[in-house]
Amino acid sequence: MQEPKPLLELLDDDAALLASLYAVAHDLHHVICATKSLVTLLQQPEPDETLVRSLWASALVSYVRCFSSGRRTRLETSIYIHLPGDPVGTHQYFKDTRDKHIAHPVNAFEDVRVGIAIGESGEAIGVGHLASLRICDSVEGVSQLGTLSSVAMQHVLNIIKPLEEAILDRAKSSPDQLTSLKQLCIQPQGGGDAARTPRAMHG
Repeated sequence: MQEPKPLLELLDDDAALLASLYAVAHDLHHVICATKSLVTLLQQPEPDETLVRSLWASALVSYVRCFSSGRRTRLETSIYIHLPGDPVGTHQYFKDTRDKHIAHPVNAFEDVRVGIAIGESGEAIGVGHLASLRICDSVEGVSQLGTLSSVAMQHVLNIIKPLEEAILDRAKSSPDQLTSLKQLCIQPQGGGDAARTPRAMHG
């Protein structure tokens, strides 16, 4: 079996668009996998609360990223208009849940209140609190998020496939140009400097 040759980097507009679509597809793939795992977890008698909360939060964040403005292609809710029911309203519910429940600390799904513990003779003996935090939707809600993500994924793949074919056709028709391309590599970035770098916005 032949070892695969290294990729040669493309830097044209079509390649940039395709890279952007791949990034969206990666997020959608995570949401699909996370919601499947969540459905299985929620059907257990005593699901791991930390795991449920983590999967739900990351699924919502990854899903909404696909419809947000930034450095990559943004999906539009019009991809759902052919679905029955109120898919756009359901999408908005998940976006609102992410915006108001996951991204910000004060929201309708969270309530913490403080009280004084009273002893038998009525004296104050300590301070306590009650906390209410919604960590995840129901199985039905989780499944709906997975369904929307699957529809969005198919939409993205329908764009990716012909774009891949067009890029490959151009490369095959101009083999001489391949000699000028550099080997594709990615240098992962991290640390404080990368975290502080502002996003490059586009429409």
